[in-house]
Amino acid sequence: MSVQAAATPAPGHAPPRVQGCGAEHQLALLEQRIEGELAGWGVRVGIEVTPPEIERLFESGTSLHVDDGTRTTAERKKRFQMAQWVNPDRAEMFFARCVVFVEGETEPVLIPFLADKLGRLDPEVSVIDCGSKHNLPLYVAIAEAFRIPHVVIHDDDPLPDPIPDDCPDDRRKANQRTFDINATIADAVKAPVGRVCVLGPDLEKAAGVAKSQGDKKGKALAALDHFEGIDVPGLPQCMVDVVEHAYGSWGEE
Repeated sequence: MSVQAAATPAPGHAPPRVQGCGAEHQLALLEQRIEGELAGWGVRVGIEVTPPEIERLFESGTSLHVDDGTRTTAERKKRFQMAQWVNPDRAEMFFARCVVFVEGETEPVLIPFLADKLGRLDPEVSVIDCGSKHNLPLYVAIAEAFRIPHVVIHDDDPLPDPIPDDCPDDRRKANQRTFDINATIADAVKAPVGRVCVLGPDLEKAAGVAKSQGDKKGKALAALDHFEGIDVPGLPQCMVDVVEHAYGSWGEE
């Protein structure tokens, strides 16, 4: 499919031009919206779609580019996101003995806390919040490129079985994409440089942290409070395994 928003001089304000067949009204609205955003540039927008895939234009993930000499492709966008996400906090991965990539804000607080309880804390191991499960493959690619030992810890996020009849279609698709990323991560992580640890169905349920406490305090603080009063013998085995994966020797398999 070829989708293009072409920036060309617009004497006056010509009506939207739609090329393709079907979904003309949606395309016209999209063109008008883009023209509104670029009003200060004095441009006219035309969207070209190659049949028979016109309906895919409105699916999540479709990208447009301004034909001004710089075409923003999916690969260019991916490289930009990678550079943007490697901020000063995340840049410590380049100086670590091992880096642990996680989905969100809870794990960088909880995993070192549990490691300290278990006597495994190592300041040369960095736990990096990647901001989203969907960002994990980007960080794996960086670690792989620089041969940085890394562990990826993420939720399983299994699909409900059966899927409720009243589940909205967009929710079904979002859940499916989140589950499908598991295979992408597994394929991206290559031994002996990388390891994967999957928590099922998710960190909070595996750790036994009440959802109500997470909603009340925030997930990170709720997790810390939950484990504050639990001695080592009472720690869930899955969380002990997480610490062993994160802080274990790289001579071990």
